[in-house]
Amino acid sequence: MERGRVGEAYIIAGPPHTLIDAFDVAERITGIPAPWFHASPGFLRAIAALSRSERLRDLAGVTYLGNNQKARRELGFDPRPLDDGLRETLQDEMGLLGIRPAAS
Repeated sequence: MERGRVGEAYIIAGPPHTLIDAFDVAERITGIPAPWFHASPGFLRAIAALSRSERLRDLAGVTYLGNNQKARRELGFDPRPLDDGLRETLQDEMGLLGIRPAAS
């Protein structure tokens, strides 16, 4: 870290997106259909209660949103859009698997 202050924490993340948003972007990039079933938080809570699954309970209502304003202000952080980073990642992974991405 070149510009951060010792003892400080910085959130290095882009703007918030839902998992469904990410799947939609991935579908556009890869041409592979996104999952069609979107479990609601209420449905996940009910299944978690029935199965006594702590992990499902977490998934049903936990968000991991952070604010990157401090990193922007103090470090000059400028995140790239989700589409750009996900495109690069998915194209690399698909190449490793021998899968050709859809034309974009």
